[in-house]
Amino acid sequence: PKLAISDRATFCLPIHALEDTLEEVRLGDGAYGSTRQGIAPAYGDRVMKKAILVGWLKQPEVLVERIQFFLDWKLPQLKALYPSFEFSQTAQEMADWLLEVSAPWIDAVCNVSEPLKAIQAQNGTLLFEAQLGALRDIDFGIYPYTSASTTLAAYAPIGAGVPQYRLDESIGIMKAYSSCVGEGPFTCELFGPEG
Repeated sequence: PKLAISDRATFCLPIHALEDTLEEVRLGDGAYGSTRQGIAPAYGDRVMKKAILVGWLKQPEVLVERIQFFLDWKLPQLKALYPSFEFSQTAQEMADWLLEVSAPWIDAVCNVSEPLKAIQAQNGTLLFEAQLGALRDIDFGIYPYTSASTTLAAYAPIGAGVPQYRLDESIGIMKAYSSCVGEGPFTCELFGPEG
């Protein structure tokens, strides 16, 4: 009963992981060093307003319709850019799979602003957890070797659905050097015997 999953969250689907992998291969020596889990393509689809919302799980007919809309847009692009690309799932098959894997937690899908606002109204404490930090932020990080998301502490209330919430404290861990999964320049990287 304490778990709440945002109905506004979007899925990172297996097709995103495939796209991520194909793009890394296409880039060759210029690859970003992605984890190939599909994060960047999933964020890209969200920004393009083509992503699949978690809330649509509660409207199966809408879910199928939106997946079909997504596939009609996505598949021709992927085939044109990556000639070896193959994808055979139908919109109905994708929807059935999503409904199956979400069955254990679908009842937790809700407008998460409501329970958070209720805690706030009772002067409760909200703790937000995040990762990566400033040097990986899409806007303020070492672009293009960043995460696909906004990773600064100030974004936590916005992403959680309580944008009016004021952070009273931010606890962070700072390394003496920049590091990340993937490729890209590091301002303090040493080569040769010193490295």
